[in-house]
Amino acid sequence: MKTVLVISKEAALADILAAELPECELRRAVTPEEMIERLEGVSMIILDKISLEITPPETVPVVHVIRPVRLSELLYTIRERLQAKSRQDNEDIIVIGNCRFSLREKLLLAEGQTEGTDLTEKEMELLLQLHKNTDSTMHKDELLKRVWGYVEGTDTHTLETHIYRLRGKLKQIGASFDIVSEDNAGYKIS
Repeated sequence: MKTVLVISKEAALADILAAELPECELRRAVTPEEMIERLEGVSMIILDKISLEITPPETVPVVHVIRPVRLSELLYTIRERLQAKSRQDNEDIIVIGNCRFSLREKLLLAEGQTEGTDLTEKEMELLLQLHKNTDSTMHKDELLKRVWGYVEGTDTHTLETHIYRLRGKLKQIGASFDIVSEDNAGYKIS
């Protein structure tokens, strides 16, 4: 069972999440001291923006709750991030084309090379999402929701910027695959 720490001044958020996420053990903290006490074994932190004075550790994935929030989208983001963390904990190497992708090291290495290229957390998650859906094009809104937790219709160039940088890294190491845009609606690995 995954353990989720909810950092919020409002008990209602933790109560709602506890009811909606029966597959998780939920803990609640209001103060930095409570966070430290309840941090052991936590798989994820839910940080309510009304609790900004608390800074969670960088080693645990964090979902920021920005109000107003749709419960369905928040639950989707939490479950998706927990699944991503599970994949990272259970898988070490993924092979894509002529490249090995190490989840633990966040490293992409082409066949025959001894030095790879480091990936950022978002580049890693973006590559994972595209790899999981190699047979189809992933719509931009779906990628923004799965990787960044954005709501549908968000106007941002975040995805394009990350794709551009990731494509540069693929080219740099001589990857046998690329990330291509399909009809300006989404992306896929080719």
